[in-house]
Amino acid sequence: MFVNSRQVDTLTCSPWSVEELTYGRLYFDGIINQASDVTDIRIDVDAGLVDVLISGMMGAAPDSLLREHSVLSYVTPRWIIDNMARFEANSGLFRRTGGMHGAAIADAGGFLARFDDVGRHNAMDKLVGWCLKNRVDASDKVVLFSGRVPWGIIDRVVKLGAYAIVSPGAPTDMSIKAADQNQIMLVGFAKNGEFNIYAHEELLSDGAEEGRRLVY
Repeated sequence: MFVNSRQVDTLTCSPWSVEELTYGRLYFDGIINQASDVTDIRIDVDAGLVDVLISGMMGAAPDSLLREHSVLSYVTPRWIIDNMARFEANSGLFRRTGGMHGAAIADAGGFLARFDDVGRHNAMDKLVGWCLKNRVDASDKVVLFSGRVPWGIIDRVVKLGAYAIVSPGAPTDMSIKAADQNQIMLVGFAKNGEFNIYAHEELLSDGAEEGRRLVY
């Protein structure tokens, strides 16, 4: 990946949605602050090269899209369980290969976008890039993720400014601390009709249904 003729990154990724991946990675790395900073982008998948032209200076810290959250009425236990089931039902690439990660964003109306990649961070970067390109305000939306949630995933959720992240996998200690510090509801082990809340349980809607487990 080159920006203004300077190599800025080398990564292994699945060869689709590379433009979204580029926007997301450049934003996360602090090279751009918004999609309009990119004035031209040329992608050669066969050669494994991305050339980007940007306006302004490189290296400024990205402006976090984090916003203060008030409780969203639609984020109920039933919504979490049903939408994680839909997310996993649509994980065809994972079922065929066992080697894919997925990231999606959803709200009360359903899924807005989903991206898959061989790399978990790439899947999130594609999602972030899509949100940047489409000027999506993620503060009232939830990220659904396919696996273990390390700190690097939470850091991307924070910069995206999403309300919560839900995964069937386990979070790490560092990711729990990061979610707690940044007012992100972190839900793990969301499968088979159950889930654990590791950070900001108060952001779960009061339409609480019986049977949820809370872990702190």
